[in-house]
Amino acid sequence: MNAFAVFMVNEYLDELRDEAARHRATHPSRPSTARRIAAAASRMRGVFSTSVDEPAAVLPKLDGYPYRG
Repeated sequence: MNAFAVFMVNEYLDELRDEAARHRATHPSRPSTARRIAAAASRMRGVFSTSVDEPAAVLPKLDGYPYRG
């Protein structure tokens, strides 16, 4: 029974490897983690360096608030 269980597990692992290879072949690779972190940091710098009063600002305008003067 032990030899049969090993055989079945190996067959299942081969199926998983084949599925992973097909997935890698059909889906484009993602950028590296370092590049994604750098891009996110760049977007954050852009958001914080933009003035709130600019029309392209990501942050909402502060018109009509009592503490904005």
